[in-house]
Amino acid sequence: MEGKEKLAIIREVGIGLRDTGRPILWFSVYSSETCGALQILGWDEAAALICAYDLREIQDLEGQPCWVKMGTDTMRYVRPWKK
Repeated sequence: MEGKEKLAIIREVGIGLRDTGRPILWFSVYSSETCGALQILGWDEAAALICAYDLREIQDLEGQPCWVKMGTDTMRYVRPWKK
């Protein structure tokens, strides 16, 4: 299943410093009820994601569908799901 893309849902969205000491956007992606992975984006990546989803508020990212790349014990956000 290495490198296969799968549909997922974004949950648990936050923005702040966390333990990185720099501004970041974080969220978890879930491809099933029990299979999720934390994603951390730097400010430039976060800006691109906000524009891609045309977000007015960061909370609007909650529940949005996206594509993730599945690997051996990994799941990585790739791009928004678009109709």
